[in-house]
Amino acid sequence: MTILITGAPKRAASLADTLRAVHLDVTVVEDLEDLPKVVDALAPGSIDAYVQLPIKVRATGTSAVELVGDFLAQGIVARFESVRIVLPKLSDDAGVVLVSGNSPDGVRTLDDRQARLALLTLLSHAVRAERSTAGGWVRVVGRGGPRTDNELAQMVTSNGALPAPSVAVEADEELDYSQWKLALMTMDHGVA
Repeated sequence: MTILITGAPKRAASLADTLRAVHLDVTVVEDLEDLPKVVDALAPGSIDAYVQLPIKVRATGTSAVELVGDFLAQGIVARFESVRIVLPKLSDDAGVVLVSGNSPDGVRTLDDRQARLALLTLLSHAVRAERSTAGGWVRVVGRGGPRTDNELAQMVTSNGALPAPSVAVEADEELDYSQWKLALMTMDHGVA
């Protein structure tokens, strides 16, 4: 089993050590600028699981709008781009684990964790829509969900089974993702 991990260096290295201890092949990308180069070197379908850990974000700006906008661009929006880069290299039955936790470092505005988790859940829906013809699984791990290295490793090695007890966020399994994808692709792109 081949696992790709992105995220904050200390946490990514710690999770990688846990996964390697059970004899899994693990690639860690600590700097997202290196992700395209690392992923390009991999064969299509060679990644069996992608674990996207949070990264440290240092938002800059002189106003609340600039600070929050920069925080979102470096955090959740960058997560969408990372998944886009990784998707073509996922095996048909690959799993994707999106771990919440980007938090503003020095942002002097109110933080809305619910909104960030909602955006991460939206990313999980987009991944499911993109992979609607393939198998696999997607999990968003929110606050209170499986967070330790052992819990995340258990999730990865058990095809997304959630360690009990858990409050990981799950998408509605009854959604027809091919229809969701069609609706997404036909949206009016003129309004933001």
